[in-house]
Amino acid sequence: MPPDKPTRGRMGRIQQLPTEIKAYLDRRLREGASQAAVIEETRAMLADLGEPPLSRSGVNRYATQMELVGQRFRQSREVAEMWVARFGEEPPGEVGQLIVQMLHTLAFETTLRMTEGDDALDPDALKDLALAVQRLERAAEIGTKRVREVRREAAEAAVQAASDEARDAGVDFGPDAIRRIREQVYGLYDG
Repeated sequence: MPPDKPTRGRMGRIQQLPTEIKAYLDRRLREGASQAAVIEETRAMLADLGEPPLSRSGVNRYATQMELVGQRFRQSREVAEMWVARFGEEPPGEVGQLIVQMLHTLAFETTLRMTEGDDALDPDALKDLALAVQRLERAAEIGTKRVREVRREAAEAAVQAASDEARDAGVDFGPDAIRRIREQVYGLYDG
């Protein structure tokens, strides 16, 4: 092949196989069959189609790529299981903030990977990433406001309940006393 002919983005021979043969090859590699066995087993199927057998280097490249993807999938699943276990321990508002932070990290890593390659940045990918980050920021802002609002409502309800209980016991809190309770106990200020 001439050196100036682009090969990136071109599908390899294995990706171009008929669906049944590729599915068989994928299944056998997942089962742990040797690459030599897979080449031999697919030889007759390809011969029936008038195709040459698969090359050892092609199957090796494909199996290596498949194993890397499998490793990343297993790692992602392990991380997801760890976070799911943690989600059960966290209050709902914190879970949302945690997810937003994870997505921020993912967006940052994606941006770094986009700038590491020799290729120019894809404007559409950059636009999509910027839009995703903008939406994440908006979601985080809404979540933070909602958490503040819920905490304030809970504090107000607690102060009101304490005031009502004290009044029932014959003690009357004035507005200044209630404001001091808010400031000292709940950290809330009228505003």
